[in-house]
Amino acid sequence: TMDGWCLLEGLTHIASAHDGKLRPIIEQHGPPPFHFDAKSSSCRHQRSVGVDADSNSRDILKDNKDTFQTFRSLCRIIAGQQLAGSAAKAIWARLLRVANGATPDNPYNLTPNFILSIAEETTTTTNGKEDGDAIETKLRKPAGLSNAKVESIIDLARHYERGDLSDHFLLGNDDGDRNNKRDDETIRTRLLQVKGLGPRSCDMFLLFHLHRSNVLPLGDLGV
Repeated sequence: TMDGWCLLEGLTHIASAHDGKLRPIIEQHGPPPFHFDAKSSSCRHQRSVGVDADSNSRDILKDNKDTFQTFRSLCRIIAGQQLAGSAAKAIWARLLRVANGATPDNPYNLTPNFILSIAEETTTTTNGKEDGDAIETKLRKPAGLSNAKVESIIDLARHYERGDLSDHFLLGNDDGDRNNKRDDETIRTRLLQVKGLGPRSCDMFLLFHLHRSNVLPLGDLGV
């Protein structure tokens, strides 16, 4: 994981252990796609040998102009709440398409500013009156989201706009000390301020985006 050991190194070791019994399976399926950075196709754990997880996080923040990785990860978690895997994947693709045709391979148009631009937009009806249906017609319906999920994503965007949440806060730390990373509970406390993000959603973020260890989502039906 990004929080202690490298998946690719682990798979390499397993492939060579016990006379390579598991090597054919590893070669057939490979590592999970989420383990790679979408832009560079490099291992998310390390960009070069010897770089630890916290250093890697700071490198991402420094070198990558995309500063809304965590926003999209949290949007995906919200969109997939209480849905089976295939349905969650389909809804996520629809939400991305709303953002000027973004795709899972090129999701960068989905930003807090884009969501808030819709939330703050007014539309004109046929009788010339203004109403607030832009959220309904440009976000909720085309993305296939419930009203509660739309409200949650908009509230999430506002947290990013205010600076309460950011890639820097969620991926890095304040003082630059690689041995003093922000702890799980600090992140949970901040995320729980967002409407619609509960303990299970926080656990999903810690597990699958931050790759933290020792996280057990007790509220998940699979557990």
